[in-house]
Amino acid sequence: MIPLCHNELWYVLLYCLLTWLLLALAFYVADALHRWKNSMACALVEMVLAAVLSMLGGFAAAQLGTGLAMAGIFQLVGILASTMAVSRMFQMQNWPRTWLAGALAVVAYALAGQILAWCLLCASFGNAF
Repeated sequence: MIPLCHNELWYVLLYCLLTWLLLALAFYVADALHRWKNSMACALVEMVLAAVLSMLGGFAAAQLGTGLAMAGIFQLVGILASTMAVSRMFQMQNWPRTWLAGALAVVAYALAGQILAWCLLCASFGNAF
């Protein structure tokens, strides 16, 4: 009998695509000129920075001996800081729009994680029945 399993690669690709689209939407909403191509490029750079910050935040949390909540806070603060840097560098935003882009990106990042968790939950219940 073959055990039921998930193909994790598809979930990773789904998460990357979902995160990229939500971050691009966040940059697009915060941009005064509503440049879609520029927003997509910003989201791609933000995803690379988010991956690096996620790794560094996890390492810092492990070295400090903190829990999961502190690791999540490290990651969200890193997302906020990197989003503000990307927004200032690529889109040349003023400070209120930079803060808006940062807040929207943190919400988009958390929302992408929640949507992926929901998809995994639905897939696991689908295999159980």
